[in-house]
This record gives sequence, structure tokens and C-alpha cells, in this order.
Amino acid sequence: MSIRKIQKWRKRRNLFNRRGFLKGIFLLLGTTQLACGLINGASDKPGLAITFVPQAAPGGPEKLDLIKGTVTAASERHRIVIYTFSGGVWWVQPMVNNPYTAIDREGNWSNQIHLGSEYAALLALESYKPPPKLDKLPAAEGQVVALTRMPGRSVPAAENVTLQFSGYEWEVRTTESNRGGGRNLFSSKNAWVDKDGKLHLRIAQENGQWTVAEVMSRKSFGHGTYRFVLRDTSKLDPKMAITLFTWHKSNLIVNDREIDIEISRWGNPKNKNSQYVIQPFYLPDKSTRFESPAGMITHSFRWEPKQVFFRSVKGDGTKTVTGQPVFEHTFTSGIPPDEGEPVCMNFYLFGATPPASGAGAEIVIEKFIFLP
Repeated sequence: MSIRKIQKWRKRRNLFNRRGFLKGIFLLLGTTQLACGLINGASDKPGLAITFVPQAAPGGPEKLDLIKGTVTAASERHRIVIYTFSGGVWWVQPMVNNPYTAIDREGNWSNQIHLGSEYAALLALESYKPPPKLDKLPAAEGQVVALTRMPGRSVPAAENVTLQFSGYEWEVRTTESNRGGGRNLFSSKNAWVDKDGKLHLRIAQENGQWTVAEVMSRKSFGHGTYRFVLRDTSKLDPKMAITLFTWHKSNLIVNDREIDIEISRWGNPKNKNSQYVIQPFYLPDKSTRFESPAGMITHSFRWEPKQVFFRSVKGDGTKTVTGQPVFEHTFTSGIPPDEGEPVCMNFYLFGATPPASGAGAEIVIEKFIFLP
């Protein structure tokens, strides 16, 4: 091939490459613009969905359940507002003085609310002031960006279980909870009283899922001394937790309504296995940790208007001669008022993660005693 032909061929090749390159650039830009158009178009209209609906049950402060959902294309200007339909009226949830539910960075939201026959979630602007109750839901316009509603899920009657323990009636929890930083599933099969009157709480697998236990007193006790006698809990799996506590079931927004005795290593085998807490635990001087020894132990607290005195002793501390003191502590700040809190006792998985050992467990609460 002559030099002239070679030069001519190279010129044509370079021209083809430039055209191909430019054509590729134009094609890429067009595709990018199309993709951006689709994304922007999809994000112009926020979406809202309920992914877990509470059970359908009569309204009132006695029972609560978890509601969960997702949003798409929401901004910091948006809020979730939940309503429960009960007695022919839509009631804002969880409380009139806190009608908003937070949305996390992934677009998820959840809250514990009072029960009814139907549930609705509104995606509203932050300027929206939700009425405490409504005869009918608002339209999805103006400050209400989106709305969705669902009937409550049906629950078999067998799931509504109560038991008698230490002279009081207790409700057995069957609804899930986000206690402990994860989705714990509560089963009525995990709480029972034996022939000797001892309360058993269990963590076990059921239908391929880990399930936990909780009971709540029907009675509110108020100021006074609360005593819980437990069999040995010193060998508890580090991912398991026991909480003995008072809880304002109709004032969910105020964490400091809780007074807690908690037995857990919170996932770390090196942690001390017990603590006293006046919620919220993350504030200074609201919790103190200690090590509970092996064997039977009695945990207690004396709740007064201006202080809560905690004490743990070896053995049955409800007898005339008390056992050897293990630990004690007094809190004098952030003491919750007496506003009708029942007593709860639960046995659950921290973070809702499976036990480190891979095996379930059972604890025994010998007795509960209240002294005014």
C-alpha cells in the first residue's frame, strides 16, 4: 500500500472514531436526561403506605399495638399523622399533645397506638395542625399531601389471654413491639402460671420465628413498694433481657414515665448484668449498673413523689428476715408522677436478634408484692 493510501485510510478512521465518540456522547446525554426525567417525575408525588396494621379491637387506653409504614419522596417538611377509628370517631394517635410520628432517613415510620376498628395515616406538611378527633378524614389536598387507611387485622379470640398471678390479674401481650431496638414478637404461649402459682416467661421459636413474653397488670398501684422475687438469672444469654417496670400505657410520648429494673448484658458478655433506670436512660444520672449474683434474688423499688429507692437482696426479700443486700441506689431527679401506670414484666431479645447460644430460655418469677 502506498503512503498516500495509508494517510487517506487513517484520515477516514479518525473521522469515524470522532463521529462514533460524539454519537456516544449524545446517546449518553439523552439516556441520562431520560433517566433523570423518570426519577424526577417519580419523586414529584410523595407516596404513603401502611405495611403493618394493628389488630381490630375496641378502643380505649387498655391495649396498644404497633403500626408501621413507609413513605416515598418525603422531605423534612413532611410529618406522619395517625388516626384510629373507634366509637364512630377518628382519634389522633398516639396522644393529642403529640400527634406526629417521625419518618426516618429510609422513609420508614412506626408508632404504638390505641386500638380501633380502622386505621389511617396522613402525610402532611409540618404546618398542619391535626384535630384531636374527626367525624371524617380530610381529603388529600392542601396541607394533607397523601392519605391511606386500612381496616384492623382480625385476631383470634384465643390470643386475648389473661392470667392470675400473686393475687392480681395480668394481660398477656400478643402484639409485636419495638422494645429493645428491634421487632420483638410476643406470643401467649410464652407466659403461664404453674400449679404452685409461679409465673413463667419464655423465649422460644414458634413457626420458625423467635417469640418473647410480656404480662401487664390490670391494676395500677401508684406510689409504694414493688417487689419481684426471681429465680437465678445470672446465666442469662447476653442477648436476652428481663424488664420489671411501671409504664404509662396511654402516654407513650413521655419516656420518663417508666421506672425500670432491667436484667441484661445488652449483647456484650462483659457488661454488668443488671441496672436500675428512671427513663429516659440516656440522660445523666438516670441509670446505674451492677452485677446480680447467682441464685434467687429479690429486686424492688420504693416509688415516692420526690424519689425512687431501688434495692436488690439475695433470696426471698419479701420475708421478715431479708437476705444479704446486693446493691441499692436512690434517684431524686426526673421522678415520674403517679398517673395510673400498671406494672409490666417481660422477657425479650435485645435488638430482636436471636440468642447468642441459638437456644431459647425460661425464667421464673416466684412472686410479685406491692406495699402502699
